[in-house]
Amino acid sequence: MAREIARAADLIMVAMARRVDFKSKINIPQTVNEVITNCPSDVEQLGFYTAIDPLKPKVNYLVFISQKIGQEMKVFKTLARNPPL
Repeated sequence: MAREIARAADLIMVAMARRVDFKSKINIPQTVNEVITNCPSDVEQLGFYTAIDPLKPKVNYLVFISQKIGQEMKVFKTLARNPPL
């Protein structure tokens, strides 16, 4: 499974200006609404690091990995917008 995760990270990070955050959870979210409702701090952290990243990545990923036996992985793509001046 570790090899598959590393391969997934390599595929995701094809372009330099992308951020990938890995999160380990007992129960991983299955929908966007579950991410927003159950993992708001993970979304906030990704947004914060995206904002201070000198590369200003527009495309970012939250990768949730299950802590249960038979690890499951779920990836959510996020798009960053520039705040108005």
